[in-house]
Amino acid sequence: MKINDLILQYPTSSVPRRDGICRLRTFVNQRNKIIVLLTELNEKNTSTSITNCIENLCAYITKKGFVPHASVFIEHYEAKGFVNETFDVVTINEKGMPEWEPLTKEQVVELINCELTEFDIQTSQNTHLISEIEQLRNRIDPHIDFLCEEDTDRIIRRIEIEQKQITRYIYENYRAFRKQIHSIREMVESGTNLYNSLLGPDRNLEVDPAKDIKIQAIVIAGRSRDDYEESRKRHDYEQGSLRIMIESWDSWLRKLRRN
Repeated sequence: MKINDLILQYPTSSVPRRDGICRLRTFVNQRNKIIVLLTELNEKNTSTSITNCIENLCAYITKKGFVPHASVFIEHYEAKGFVNETFDVVTINEKGMPEWEPLTKEQVVELINCELTEFDIQTSQNTHLISEIEQLRNRIDPHIDFLCEEDTDRIIRRIEIEQKQITRYIYENYRAFRKQIHSIREMVESGTNLYNSLLGPDRNLEVDPAKDIKIQAIVIAGRSRDDYEESRKRHDYEQGSLRIMIESWDSWLRKLRRN
C-alpha cells in the first residue's frame, strides 16, 4: 500500500552548495515492512544525484522522522532514451558506505505490494509532481534555469548598441534613407568625391529613384594566403549569412574592374 508520493528537498555538500530534490514514495507491505522508493529527477534535480549522496539522503529521511531506521530504501532511475529503468536496494555497511543490490521491476512490485501500473507514468508526465518540482526549484534557486545572467549595465549597453545599429536605422527610416542614397549616387556620378565612394565599371546607373535599393554589406580584412581554401570558407559563410560578403584585400581588389 502506498502511503505518500511527493517531491523531497534534501541537503547536500555539493558545489554549488544548494539542496537537491528527488521523488519520494513510501509503501507498507503485507508484512508491515516500510519501503522507501527514491526516484532520481535527472536534469530537474537542483544538485547532486541521489546516487552520489545516498547514504546522507537515507540518514536525512530517517532523522527527520519520515520513516523508521529499519525501513528498506530503493534507489530508482526511470527509463530515459536508450537507458532502461533500474531499481537497487541500498544498504549502509558498518563503515557507513552504501552498497547496491539490483532488483527487477517485478521484484519491486512484489516487495511493495502494488500493481505494475505504479510505474507506467513517469514523473515527468505527472502534472501534480511537475508543479511541485518547479516550485521547489524556484525556491532553491530562482535563477537556476538561466545559463548566464547578464549584468544590468551590460544589458543596457547592448540595447543601446542595437538601437544605434545602421540596419535598425535603415528599416525604421527606409524612405528617407533611400532618398538620401540616391542623392549621394547622383553626386558621385557627377564627379563629387563623397565617403570614399567608387564608381563601378558601368559608371552612371540608369535607375529609378522611386524603386527599392539593395543593401550589400562587405567585410574586408587581411591578405590572402590560400585563395582556394579562403574562397570555399567565404562561400560557406555567405550561404548562411544575410547579405554579407567576406573578402580579403586581395580578393576585393581583384573584383574592382575598371574601364
